[in-house]
Amino acid sequence: MALYYLYDENGNFNDTKVADECPANGTLASPVGLVAAKYDKTTDTWSGMPLDQWTKEQQANVTPKVATPDPLQQILMQQTLQLATLTENIATIKAQLPQSTATSTDNGGNH
Repeated sequence: MALYYLYDENGNFNDTKVADECPANGTLASPVGLVAAKYDKTTDTWSGMPLDQWTKEQQANVTPKVATPDPLQQILMQQTLQLATLTENIATIKAQLPQSTATSTDNGGNH
């Protein structure tokens, strides 16, 4: 029993098969690590693009997707921004108040 790599009528890799004898469209030569592997009967070798090269090219061609917030996320982001702005404004106003007024405001108006 052996693992045979099968090819179609054009020499393109299309399957594997474990068998006692080599099928007419099979070889023991391995196309592993090649993309779009094509078999050459005269040399009993496969040709194709190395997987690591193909991977690099594919990654170079991929445009990263930028997530678009849905309407609920947009509202949440707007409200978060408003809250941050209001908090900053309150801190600025407190800093401008005389010390005695800021203290009485912190105690709920009780002295």
